[in-house]
Amino acid sequence: MSLMYSVVTKLYEVENFRYALPEVMKIVGGLLRAGRCILFEMTPVSIGEQQVTFSRMLDILVTGEPKDHAIPRALQRKEITPEVFWDWYEDLAASCRSSSLEGVQVLESSQRVVEALKQQRLVGQVLIDLELDFSSVVFFPLISGDSLQGILFFSSLTIMEYGKDELYLAATTAKTITGLLAQQYRENAIILQQDFLRKTPDLPTPIEAPLHFGALSLEEQRLNELITSTIPDFIFLVDIEKGQLVFANTTTFLGYNILETDDPLNIFITHIHPDDQAEAIGGFLLRLKTAKDGEIIHSEYRMRHAEGHWLWVRERIKVFSRFPDGMVRQYLSVLQDFTSYKEALDKIERNKRRYRNFITYSTEGIYYVNCGEPVPLNVSIEEQQARFLNHAYFQECNQELARIYGLDSEEEIIGKGIEAFRGGPSFVSRGEFFKLFASNGFHIVDTDTRQDLSDGISLYFRNQVIGIIEGGYLIGIWGVQRDITAKRNAERALRESELKLSSIVHDARLGIWEWMPRDSNLKINKEGCELLGIAPFHTILSIAEFEQLIAPEDWQLLLQEMEFHTTHETDNFQLDMKVELASGRHKWVQLHGRMVEHENGSPVRLSGTMLDIHDLKMTELLLQEGEELLEAVVNAIPDIKIRVNVENGIILASYGQEQQAEHSLLNRVHVTGRKLDEVLPIFIAKGLLFNASNALLSKELTTFEFLDSGQGQIYHYEARINRINDQEVIIIIRDITQLKMVEKALNDQITKFDQKNRQLEKYIESNLQLENFAYVASHDLREPIRTMRTFAQFLQRRIGATLDTDSSQHLAFIIASANRMNQLIEDLLTFSKVNSEALTHEAIEIEDLLQAIIQNLQTTISENKAEIIVREMPDRIYGSLTRIQQLFQNLIANAIKFRQEGIPPKVIIESGETPTHWVFSVADNGIGIEEEFFDQIFVIFQKLHSPQAYAGTGIGLALVKRIITQHGGEISVQSQPGVGTTFRFTILK
Repeated sequence: MSLMYSVVTKLYEVENFRYALPEVMKIVGGLLRAGRCILFEMTPVSIGEQQVTFSRMLDILVTGEPKDHAIPRALQRKEITPEVFWDWYEDLAASCRSSSLEGVQVLESSQRVVEALKQQRLVGQVLIDLELDFSSVVFFPLISGDSLQGILFFSSLTIMEYGKDELYLAATTAKTITGLLAQQYRENAIILQQDFLRKTPDLPTPIEAPLHFGALSLEEQRLNELITSTIPDFIFLVDIEKGQLVFANTTTFLGYNILETDDPLNIFITHIHPDDQAEAIGGFLLRLKTAKDGEIIHSEYRMRHAEGHWLWVRERIKVFSRFPDGMVRQYLSVLQDFTSYKEALDKIERNKRRYRNFITYSTEGIYYVNCGEPVPLNVSIEEQQARFLNHAYFQECNQELARIYGLDSEEEIIGKGIEAFRGGPSFVSRGEFFKLFASNGFHIVDTDTRQDLSDGISLYFRNQVIGIIEGGYLIGIWGVQRDITAKRNAERALRESELKLSSIVHDARLGIWEWMPRDSNLKINKEGCELLGIAPFHTILSIAEFEQLIAPEDWQLLLQEMEFHTTHETDNFQLDMKVELASGRHKWVQLHGRMVEHENGSPVRLSGTMLDIHDLKMTELLLQEGEELLEAVVNAIPDIKIRVNVENGIILASYGQEQQAEHSLLNRVHVTGRKLDEVLPIFIAKGLLFNASNALLSKELTTFEFLDSGQGQIYHYEARINRINDQEVIIIIRDITQLKMVEKALNDQITKFDQKNRQLEKYIESNLQLENFAYVASHDLREPIRTMRTFAQFLQRRIGATLDTDSSQHLAFIIASANRMNQLIEDLLTFSKVNSEALTHEAIEIEDLLQAIIQNLQTTISENKAEIIVREMPDRIYGSLTRIQQLFQNLIANAIKFRQEGIPPKVIIESGETPTHWVFSVADNGIGIEEEFFDQIFVIFQKLHSPQAYAGTGIGLALVKRIITQHGGEISVQSQPGVGTTFRFTILK
């Protein structure tokens, strides 16, 4: 009821109910869930009249603006008489669901009726003219007494079922509109009959009576007639007493032939727009009654053209003659069609409203600064600036600019000089503005400014400024100032967010991927490439390339997961998959993804993340394997394993599938649910329960041993009891008979082992003395060898020339042997130092070390024309600098020494790594080594060649192996005689 009251009140509370019609029709249309509401208004018609006259077609979209349609030609045909119209309406009522609410006949259409209406020639043409389509429609005929005022109907594109309450409100509204329309027509009729038309019977036809212009000459009358027939305006002389036209300068008005009309004046009365009738009839007559002679009355209203559309008419009226009592008898009316002008004015007004709305509701600060005094452009910029700052003021601005200034309304800005806002957020009030403005041709585009507030907050604005220049003078400035603080803060937050996200992605080594199925390409970030073991610049992979990286069984699972996700539109999908690395190893990667864009159900873009879960997955697999292993171990251990409730001594469970021994203490078949003393000897059961109670109290593992005799033999057992909860324990009973027997046998051997230990202590002492001997010998033996070599060399110098060939050779052999013995001692001392001196670790810049070694060997390298190639090395390793230098220097020197005749030596040094070790290789193109000697070459003093062929003591590779072993690594050799040798060794990281 409150809604009905609101609707009716809206129609009565305005001066002219027609102003509220569109809003009321929208409310009712919304209630009926209709898309359009149309009011067909007609001049009240009853049976016996000649023709139905439609005066208006008001079309209202429930979500749009009202529109006055031109009356379709199909509805202006003369053959549409009241009889024809009433017959059509009665047929329609018979076809529809008809009901009467509030005295209003309501017609609800069915789908069959709607289709029949569309097929009718007259109705179908009207629907085409109105561009109207519908599936449901409800009619409300506007009938007052025996006359039809019009039809109100609501249409919907969907088939509707209307409720009784909805139809009741609509019928009430229709009844109210009917009454208001009838009342307005009655009031207009009363005004016309009583105040306007004062008919006298049997008067001559006024249109044939010539217009007399007083005492005008015939030539003057002809001139006036020529003027009145030439001007485009319509001129009519109206006789109020006769209610007819006395004179007209045209026979055609708005498409109607005045001569063919029985009542020409009816054209003016019945074809005025319903919304304008109150002003055009009632207001006009009131002003005409009080008009003075010579006074011109102005009026503007709309009239319907014969073709159905509306035209704006401007009427100027002047009293032509009066009755003796002073009442107006005749008046002269000049009507002008000013539709084009009115439409232009309306367009200008609409543009003004749009402009004002744009200014008022714009989210940008808009202003116009008047220069006060035009600023000449032929003076210096400094003088221009001075004049501008002294005289310029804000002539116009909007509310947003006031908000930017922190003011309540634009009135606080308009009219004030820009100097009053110096230092504020407005660009034009800043000191640096004018020079920048003038140097840019008096316009500024997308220039940002910042204002720092006292509380530390900064505001940012983007400015557009253009100068208005006329006749060489700057007269004003239009400016637009947009507050971009939120945008700047958002951009800064976005940058910070992107940096944080990038940091998270980098720190978490999170791979990000995106797949466009239509492009068949997969985009992967740098971290994702590293996870997949591919070069980081391969950020775009084809699906075929991506498939090659995934284990075949996991690739099929991935396709299935993605298909299920896209088909069922789940939140996301996830898969743990193995990635095959180039090294031959594999890595576990967890792939997450979701469909972020699709078209008609088909995926357009999918994206997600990749995470390295290798360690976690391996742990999971190991844990799974451990659980399976644990179960296998439990089943394999032949111990008795039972779970017991201590309070009542009941066996709750038995574990394992152990085979039963002949002398087994417990037959574990069907023991669950029985008491301990039912399945074990009574003294053993009591002992187990006693110790089980202690285990519950102490909450610690309890163990004890006991004996049992079976089949004439003593058996030993160990019981281990551990708490499960406050009432239960796990008891494991192990047969330790064999262990006890072993213990006895072991005790028998203790004496023998004591004797052996004494012998071992002597051996260790002897070995330490031997190690000391090697060190002492390397020192003490040097003196006699040095003496022997010195005297041999002395003899060679003194008597060498007098000796025969054999003696000379013997003497040379003694000297050479002494030198070799001295070198052996030197090498033995070096080897001893490596074994005995403590190993210290320090950071070693490996590339710098190799360059120093190459420099040390430069003479040898030059003499043999050797080429040393060092490829990518680690930045640093950790170890003994001296020993690592010995290691590389021995290998490089050997590679040069054991060269092939006629081929310059080429040595290649390379590196690699494993999770725990650095891997190095030294390869040469020398003489090579037979495979059978691979182990022999690392034994101290073992040589494959005679001293004459290759100098040396055979300690170098033994020393190399010892140093590598000290650094936690291993060494291996690959070689082919005549091709070359490669030594590979590792050093702990």
